[in-house]
Parts: sequence; structure tokens; C-alpha cells
Amino acid sequence: MGPHEVGLHTRSARHPEVPEYVAGKSWEDAVAECLKREREGAEIIRDVFGKPCVSLSCHNVFTAPHQHRVAAILGLPFVYAIPAAPPLYSLSWYAGALGFPWGSPTLDNKPILSHMEEPDEIYTTRDALEAHLRKVDRHLDACLADGQPYFTFFLIHPQRLRLRDFIDTYWCPNGVNYPEERWGDFGRPRQYSPDEVRTRLANFRRLARWIRNDPRLNVMTVPELVRKYGKQPATITRTELVDAARSITKGYEVLIHPRFSPAEILMSLAQGVAISAERLPLPAQLPRLDVLGPTRNPIWNPELQGCSIQKLASIARQLLDQTKATGHLPATLGDPLARVGINHLYRAFAEAYLAADKGSLPAEVRFSRMPPWPEIASAIGVGFMKAVEGELMDPDTEVNTLYRDGKLQTWTLKPAPAV
Repeated sequence: MGPHEVGLHTRSARHPEVPEYVAGKSWEDAVAECLKREREGAEIIRDVFGKPCVSLSCHNVFTAPHQHRVAAILGLPFVYAIPAAPPLYSLSWYAGALGFPWGSPTLDNKPILSHMEEPDEIYTTRDALEAHLRKVDRHLDACLADGQPYFTFFLIHPQRLRLRDFIDTYWCPNGVNYPEERWGDFGRPRQYSPDEVRTRLANFRRLARWIRNDPRLNVMTVPELVRKYGKQPATITRTELVDAARSITKGYEVLIHPRFSPAEILMSLAQGVAISAERLPLPAQLPRLDVLGPTRNPIWNPELQGCSIQKLASIARQLLDQTKATGHLPATLGDPLARVGINHLYRAFAEAYLAADKGSLPAEVRFSRMPPWPEIASAIGVGFMKAVEGELMDPDTEVNTLYRDGKLQTWTLKPAPAV
């Protein structure tokens, strides 16, 4: 493995696994538990291979939104990510980490093109591999037609080169770790014959050569991808904010911006509103602030119906101070029966910013009913929640943590364009 880069495919396949050990925890506690385990795994990679771990990833259905935050803390990308940003559902930022998508839901229910994976059985015969190559050929043409910059090409599970079955169901099903002395009591994975293994290996090599020689493909390592897609702008310009604010005020939803997350847009609009209440014109640019989504659900309907522009500026300063102190967006601000959600502020700030851009501020602002998260949020939450439906999981694992945090962190979701 010396010439290759090595990433972590979760700390271990033994239970408790990621969805199990984050179950029922707060965001902070779940991230702390993930960090302890994933950091240990990354350190093992360094110790064994004598080089740093290049990525985190999820194994099977063992994933949670907290792993993405841990990847960001460790300065690593996350491979096989569930969340991906529309419209391309390609490389995306989520919870501060660069993610390479695997199974993201889409708003039009079409499968994503940024990941391709076929059954390991395609290597068993030459005909099966040829049929696969024809499918790959069509997939690449579809990627080019769709403007896809990137896709993960998953080739094989190494254990399946020799085994007809995955090993997991024979030693850790149902959330249970069978003791080593009982391995085999519940059956064993079937093996391919030596001749079949040689055929499978030869076919794998044929696919590898095909990839190397196809002019449509540019094979890149994970660090190369990070260098190309892993940089973020330090500032948001006034022009970018005006364009974003115009899009926001055309409807009543939290939008996925082409370059900035909803949370980043919200924070920049809050900076602009706070500044505009004291002086105009608006600055030419504002710092992009790293911020996580809320840890509690925002309210749908504003309890505070409206306020003066000076009050809105005060709320903006409160939002900025609170977020700086916690690193998270608050779900709501204000006292009971006078609360306003970050979703309501998102639109109200956009309206006020547009007015300030034109050189004047309204005396009063009104708050409107708004969804508490982007349109794709619930589907991403469900994507994480479905992890517990696999045959390896404890079927009674609590799922609200996965759904809640997976959904709320879509405030941090955005595409990752090349830089």
C-alpha cells in the first residue's frame, strides 16, 4: 500500500456502530463520541501505513451527520456522503466538510450521477464485465450531458474478490457482535473457486485499464480533489449578496445557493443589516462566517409579527453574537409568544438588505411564515435515519438523532465548485 493513499472506512465494523453510539445524544455529545472513535481510527492509519489518513468515510449503512462534522474538525473530506447539494448533487459541503456523494436524495427523485457502483458479481464472467462496461459508457455520456464535473467510481469490495457473500451477516448481524468462538456457528460466507478468483482478478484488471485509457476520465487522488474543490472564499461580495437576497425574496423557502450555504448567506445578511442601521452605503464585501446549523428545530410561524428596522438590526447583532459564542445558528430568538425563527430572519434580512442596497431602509419589517430548512432537508434526514433499517443494525436503535441533526445541518449545505 506504500504508493497509495489510505482513508478510514469507519473505526470498526463492530457494534456499537455510528448510528447506535450517537442515538439519543445531543449534537455536541454525538460529535464528541464520533470524534473520539474516528480520530483513533485515523491515528491507526498513520501508525500502520506511516502516512496520514486522507479521508473519513461511511461503511455500509453506518453513518451519521456527526461524522461530517468530525471530518471537518480533522481537516479531512468525507467519502460516501449522503448529503449532496442540488442541482448537480456532486461534490458538496455539509457541516463544514467536503463530501463526495454516494446516496443523496434528489428533489426530482432521479438517481444521482456523481456516484457509480455495481454488484461485485460483474467480475465473475467476461460477458458480465462487458455488459458493465457498456453501462459505464452510457453513464459517462450522461455525466457529460448533465455537466457533471466529477463522479466516484466504486470498483469492488476487496473481500468480495474471494467471497460470494459479505462477512458481516455471519459475525455482527442485528446489532450483535458474535463472540469469536461462535464464528461459523451461524454459517460462513461462500467462497469462489481458485479459478473463479483468477477470472475475477483478471476482469478487475481489465476494468482498471479501461478507466486508465478512457479519454473522458481523469483519475484523481483524494488530496488532488481536495486541492481542486476544497477551498472556500474568505468573503461574500455585495453583488453576490444582492443577487442572493433577490432570489430569497421571490418566494418563501430556504434556498441552496451555488457558492454559499443558507447559514453563510444568513450571517452575511445579518452583518449587512446590522451595519446599515448605523451607516450607508453597504460595504463592498463582508467576511464569510463559518457556522453550523441549529441544534433544535426552528418554528414554522413567526410569533413576532413585525418590528422596527432598529429592532431588526438589534436582532441581527444578537444573532451574530450568539452564533459567534456557540458556533451554531440558534433555532429561534426572542421570548415565548414573541419568537422569530432563523428562517423568518433569513427572508426579512434579505428584504432589508435589498432596501439598504438602494440607499434607504424601511421603517418597519414584517415576518412571514417560512419552512424551517431547505426543501431537501427532510429527505436528507430520512436518508440518515434509514441507516438503522439494515440487517446489521439493532432494529430498535433510536433514529430521531439522525433525522433531527441530518435535517438541521442542511443549513450548511452547498455545492463545492472547482477553485
